[in-house]
Amino acid sequence: MRVKSLQLSGFRAFGGRVDVDLDADAVIVVGGNGQGKTSLFDGLLWGLTGAIPRFGSESSVLSLYAETDQARAVVDLETNDGQECQVVRTFDGKTTSLGLRVGGQQRRGPNAATALLEFLWPDALFAPDPQLALCEALERGIYLQQDLVTEFLAANDDHDRFTAVSELVGAGSGDADYESTGGLGIGQEDPPGLGEIGGPFELGGHGDEIALGVA
Repeated sequence: MRVKSLQLSGFRAFGGRVDVDLDADAVIVVGGNGQGKTSLFDGLLWGLTGAIPRFGSESSVLSLYAETDQARAVVDLETNDGQECQVVRTFDGKTTSLGLRVGGQQRRGPNAATALLEFLWPDALFAPDPQLALCEALERGIYLQQDLVTEFLAANDDHDRFTAVSELVGAGSGDADYESTGGLGIGQEDPPGLGEIGGPFELGGHGDEIALGVA
């Protein structure tokens, strides 16, 4: 599955409208501090999940300089077999609205939320909180948070690094996990891989996989 484009307006650093073409095998975002790099990725996460967990309130997504008094994200997706999906999410300071178009069919509200989960990751529907499950999966497996990556790089020993990686891939962080997998194996001649920790994260049942394991 590929994110083809992202449109943001009134969202965090973007008071006006910005359109970003992401239809490529690899996209590198370069810019100075305060130019909106983080807001760009936050906009993608919010558009797909309706949440940015590190924020205490959804009101944080609305730009102080929003030209239309609302935050808006439009995400265009395409599966490997050519099926297209457009997600439109807005927030006016009080209420969030979600619209979805899949295969020419328009859906709104709760029906759109359910259809989006079915398109992205059907297994999330079996979680106690499907939206939270999707958000955590995207954060840990695709949109890696800077603080967790930094925690791994700055870790003092193997156990701390194992804990950081476990948090990144959503596999827990207990001592029992560390012992059962043999740790990270840093400094060993044949360090064990972490495939058993991550495994593949399947999106939408379209045969697309994003590897979470760290070798």
